[in-house]
Amino acid sequence: MIALDPSGGLRITLPGSRQPIHSHTPTDAELLIQSYTDDGALCIPAMEGAFATLMTVVRAATSPGSPEKLEAIDHGGAAALGLRMVTGHDAVKSTWSAGKRNDAAVRALLRQAIAEHRLVDATTPALDPAKPLPPGITAHHCYAVLGYDPARDVISLWNPHGHDFHPKSATGLSGGYPTSHGRFDMPLAEFFTVFDGIAVETTQPWSAPAGK
Repeated sequence: MIALDPSGGLRITLPGSRQPIHSHTPTDAELLIQSYTDDGALCIPAMEGAFATLMTVVRAATSPGSPEKLEAIDHGGAAALGLRMVTGHDAVKSTWSAGKRNDAAVRALLRQAIAEHRLVDATTPALDPAKPLPPGITAHHCYAVLGYDPARDVISLWNPHGHDFHPKSATGLSGGYPTSHGRFDMPLAEFFTVFDGIAVETTQPWSAPAGK
C-alpha cells in the first residue's frame, strides 16, 4: 500500500482511489503534529497525507470550497468516506440523536458487521459546552469499532490518537473509560449517549471520482 516512488517521495495506493497517490516523505514538522501510534514510523503520517489528498478530490466534487490537503484533517473526519477510501467498498451510516434511535437495529447491524469481518467506525458529536463528553473522549472525531459482545452488551473501541487514559473517578459517563493505546470498552447503552452514529462497510464496490 505504501512504497518508495522512483521519482522521489512515496506512492500510496488506497483501494478506494482510481490511481496511486504521490506524496512527499513526511517532514519533521508533520511527524510532530500528526498521529504517533506507530512509534515514530512513517506509516500513519503517510496514510494521513494520502487520505487528505484523496478527501479533497472527493469533497471538491460534492462540496465546492472544501479545505486543502492536510488542512482537511483539522476539519474533522468523515466516517463513511474514510471506510470507502481504505476498503474500496461503499459504506452505510446509522446516526441518531437523543430519543431518536432504533437500539435493536443498531445492535443487529453491529452483530452482523462484526460477524462478517466488515469495518465499522463510530463518530462523536461536535464540542458542546452544554453537553460535555466523558473525560478522555474526543469530540468531532472518528473511532474504530473493534468488537461488540452481545452477551455483555459491550462495545470495544479504538481512538487512533493512541493515548492512555485513567479515570480519576468512577468508570463511566462521569469519569471516562480506562484506555490503553487508544483501546477501551464501554456499555452500548452509554455508547448511544456519548456517540452519535456509526458507519459500516458494505460489500458494494466504490471508487473516488477522478481527480483533476
